Formats: sequence, structure tokens, C-alpha cells
Amino acid sequence: ASLAESTLQCAGASNPVGKWNRADDGSYRLLSCADGYSLVNSTSGTSEGDFFSELQQCRPCAAWQYILNPNSDECQDCPPGLVCNGTSAVVAVTDGSEWTRSGAVYILERCPRGFRTYDFTIELQECQP
Repeated sequence: ASLAESTLQCAGASNPVGKWNRADDGSYRLLSCADGYSLVNSTSGTSEGDFFSELQQCRPCAAWQYILNPNSDECQDCPPGLVCNGTSAVVAVTDGSEWTRSGAVYILERCPRGFRTYDFTIELQECQP
């Protein structure tokens, strides 16, 4: 839910999510979100684009997604080679597979012996026998 500037109340919630700062003019600005949330504060629906105070929120990622940088990234769909829970914490489906962080996404670097990398598209990466 978005934070109302004048009352610090959220529609449908008892407490606003995220770290907020009150400006001299009495308005509030969302500064950061916790792991598992994507910071939204613009007309683009992300943290990029034209700032719009009424849209400020920490949008939760779904259980089938992950997010590496809550204050700048969008939630990413989990590739079949990972098990995700909506936060930055992921578990590799194939033991011994190596994944690295690259910007806003996880990249499959290597599969263990006896497996091959299936599909290099970020959303479809996994190791297969």
C-alpha cells in the first residue's frame, strides 16, 4: 500500500513497510526496502523514471521470484535451476552447480560433471543430465 503523505497511514496495512524520511514540507519519501521487496516510487512502476510520491511503496516479491538489490532492482522470476522464496536467498536445484550474481540477476556459471547447461536465457537457466 502507498503511504499517504499527510497521515503516515497505509491503506490496508497498519504500518508502512520500508525506511521513510519526513521532509521539511511534511511529505514522506521512501528511502529503502528490506530484502524481498522492490522499491517503487515512480510512474514506471519501479525506482526508475519520474518520481511520484503517491506511488511510493515496497512491493513484495512473489514466492517464485528473487531480488538482489531491493532499492534499485525489480523482482526477477526464478529460473528452473534455482529454488526461490521471494528474497535474495536461493538454493541450486542441482548440487554442485555454480551461480553468481550479475547486476540484478543470478547467472548459471557451471554445471557439475555429468550435467550440461540447458538454455543460456536468464529466465530458463538450469543444469540437465
